[in-house]
Amino acid sequence: GIIWLMNRQFRQLMRLRDWGVFLLSALIVISPNLIWNWQNGFATISHLEHNANIRDASISIISGLHFLVSQAAVTGPVLLLAVVMAISTSVKHKAFLLAFMAPPLIVITIQAMISEANANWAILAWPPAIILVSGWLCDGASRLKRPWWLGFIGASNTGVIGLVWLMCITGSMGILTPSSDPLRHLRGWDIHHADISEFISPHPGATIITDRRVTTALLTHRFRDTDIRIRIFDSDSTPSNHYEAYFSFLPSANDQPVFLVTESRQPLNIDGVAWTGAMTISQARISNQRERILYVFEGIDGTD
Repeated sequence: GIIWLMNRQFRQLMRLRDWGVFLLSALIVISPNLIWNWQNGFATISHLEHNANIRDASISIISGLHFLVSQAAVTGPVLLLAVVMAISTSVKHKAFLLAFMAPPLIVITIQAMISEANANWAILAWPPAIILVSGWLCDGASRLKRPWWLGFIGASNTGVIGLVWLMCITGSMGILTPSSDPLRHLRGWDIHHADISEFISPHPGATIITDRRVTTALLTHRFRDTDIRIRIFDSDSTPSNHYEAYFSFLPSANDQPVFLVTESRQPLNIDGVAWTGAMTISQARISNQRERILYVFEGIDGTD
């Protein structure tokens, strides 16, 4: 549709019948996704809404600029510069490729301004950008500089890959660590695992209930070689992620020990579960400015 609006020649080619064929084809392609969402309470939309966090929105131009600058980590800094250079020239098919590049960047930049957005959320913008740069480098005016551009692009992207690899190995971004420190979510779980394991040790086959996706995922990994089951509490009974869809907590008819792991100071109100009053606290520093506090409550599942 954007291509049709931006290109007069394309507008002349696409007649009403062609649009009908296009829309019908698109509907056929996305129909499995639509059917699955309809059968599962439109879980994909709920998941996107949760990630977007629109309800806590506040406009921040600086956040939008930070997001655009962060694209250098997605494409590589020199390649991003090459994209800007290519856009500023009269390279062939620029309008056509911009029709694919602009929408993801615009939409996710707005998302970054009103709430938050990860740099990779606009990844769909960059395949057409690479095609644009390739056309620009093959153009007559840029052909002589092509070896230099390709060399610098390769070197910078190799450096970015090496830097990411080093961050994964060390678990730290060093002097590049922003105030938010995105790696903080992965820290401290060895401490939490040890504290939780000690607290629930009298019940080696118990169920751990969580209320957050990230907690569910990381505890599932930590307890993967045990008989402990990790389940997530779906408060609205509408799955908004993989764990709520397939690993949601369901009350049982038997009196079974359960343990709630949450960042809330009070236990959740879960039908069929009675809290005994026993609890423990697990604390772990996850960045220079933050620490994570988990509250672990003991309960009995199967009560009326």
